[in-house]
Amino acid sequence: MNTKNLNEFIVFEDQHIICINKKSGVLSQPGKNEDVSVQKLLEIKLKHEVFILNRLDRPVSGLILFAKSKRTAAKFSSALSKPETKKTYYAIVEQKPELSEGVLENTLNKKDNKSYISSDPVKGKTARLEYVLIGSGTNYHFLKIILHTGRFHQIRTQMANIGCHIKGDVKYGARRSNKDKSIGLHAYELEFIHPVKKEMLNLKANFPEDNLWESLKSNLDIV
Repeated sequence: MNTKNLNEFIVFEDQHIICINKKSGVLSQPGKNEDVSVQKLLEIKLKHEVFILNRLDRPVSGLILFAKSKRTAAKFSSALSKPETKKTYYAIVEQKPELSEGVLENTLNKKDNKSYISSDPVKGKTARLEYVLIGSGTNYHFLKIILHTGRFHQIRTQMANIGCHIKGDVKYGARRSNKDKSIGLHAYELEFIHPVKKEMLNLKANFPEDNLWESLKSNLDIV
């Protein structure tokens, strides 16, 4: 991703927000180094400050949303936290889950840029998600994940906790890394009520161009 091809990654834009299908390996926000970030690219393109509404880990691809003003950011942050908001991810995992579907609820703690399952439900933050097994390939399995909370590294931590390590995610126990340093996790769909227009907005991000993601698409019957 760069300033020249950024338009190719725009999923939605109006006068209030802009949504990008982030490539894996690209930062959501500027970090301590000089690496490119989606936020910086947008600010160069729009020639003004933008405000991030949902963050994605660097190796994760998919939908990332920005507000075009601080006032708008407050409205959309509130909208994204409402119960009717739906956040859907897809994951490629190494191990087939024991149950074909389930709800995971844990207490998470963050330490040294990593998330851990807490044995004390009082110490940490509650994390909740639902998953459904979509299909399986020769070596990997495909999951649909509905995210109910937005904790740091939540999906990566909770799936690893049940032995379903995300492909390429060596930080959380995967067998090996992916060549491009990505992990098999994609923020596919975001559905929420537009706080200004008062209408339901449904945004979807195309999967990465990769044989395994193409295999997942065939399981979902997505064109």
